[in-house]
Order: sequence, then C-alpha cells, then structure tokens
Amino acid sequence: MPDRSIPVTLSVPVSLDEEIRNSKEEYGMNYSEYIRHCVREHESNNAERPNVQLGTDGNGEVLRDEGAA
Repeated sequence: MPDRSIPVTLSVPVSLDEEIRNSKEEYGMNYSEYIRHCVREHESNNAERPNVQLGTDGNGEVLRDEGAA
C-alpha cells in the first residue's frame, strides 16, 4: 500500500518555479513528483541513512539518530 500523501505549501521565487517547470517536463514528471524526487535525492536528506549526525548539543556533543535502544 503506498504512503498516504499530505498537501504541503512551498513558496519559491518565480525564477525557481520556472526552473522546476522546465526540469519536470524534461524528466516526464508532474510538479509534485519532481519536488519529491529532488527532496529524496538531495545529499542532505538523511531520512534513510542510519546512524547519521543530526547536529550537536549545547556542550558540542554530537547528536546521532542511532535507532531504538
């Protein structure tokens, strides 16, 4: 069963909107498909990467998402 979708509002400059519209056509995707593709493929997307550094706490200690204990 596919994931349920929720609407998300995103504001972008007109120039970026034009780039998205041109690129989505090149790849045969609709606007939403192209945005989802870009989010999934972006190097900063750690959603599916285990044991990633999420930042540091107030003491400079590395915060990691290491899964359930």
